[in-house]
Amino acid sequence: LIGLLFGWGGDFLLHVSQKQLCLLAGLISFLLGHICYIAAFSKALQNAFPEVSFFAPADTAAFLLLFGAALIFEIIKRQKFGKALIPVILYSAMLILMFVKAGALGLRTLSASGSGTVPVCLILIAGAALFLISDILLAVKTFIRKEDYYLVIGNIVSYYTAQILIACTLLFI
Repeated sequence: LIGLLFGWGGDFLLHVSQKQLCLLAGLISFLLGHICYIAAFSKALQNAFPEVSFFAPADTAAFLLLFGAALIFEIIKRQKFGKALIPVILYSAMLILMFVKAGALGLRTLSASGSGTVPVCLILIAGAALFLISDILLAVKTFIRKEDYYLVIGNIVSYYTAQILIACTLLFI
């Protein structure tokens, strides 16, 4: 629930102004929301699978692969983030870690519990994937194609769908 509230705060700040101060404040709000989701997923993982550490090898490998791919993409596209560089890198890392932890929770729960958990696990993974997609669309709109209306629609639809899916699954896992 707290993660949702930070998400709404980030939404508000991004819609107030496109100035760099509001962008950074929105980024920080979203970052805190991702940290809340990471904490929730990690706690659920620890409760259900106490033998699995936070830095499980598969999770760490997935994180490093996805984060490395994101960094390579930003280098290839020669993005100029200015003062936002460190917050963007930190935010990207937390977004990817949230996705990895949601995927780990969904896949481990699915493999341990069987077919009864399939819908909830798939909804959780889909929600995390949509969150990742929504933020990619937002980054493209913010830093590359500022006037693309379709990116705005895609971002909004995928973002709110992701928030709803993630919030609903946390009630069941």
